[in-house]
Amino acid sequence: MTHNVESLFVFGSVCTDRFNDKSDIDLLISFKPMDYGDYADTYFDLADKFENLFQRHVDLGTVTN
Repeated sequence: MTHNVESLFVFGSVCTDRFNDKSDIDLLISFKPMDYGDYADTYFDLADKFENLFQRHVDLGTVTN
């Protein structure tokens, strides 16, 4: 699956010394233009992949252009 990511930013406690074992990871993502149905599939696929990768909850926010 192509994820069409234009940019990805990390913010929140993960960028500070307050990050700990109970912290989630806050990500802000911008996608390249795509159909609405593809957007939803891509968003949820990436959210699942990030949570599996980091083994913790990921808050995935989006930027719209």
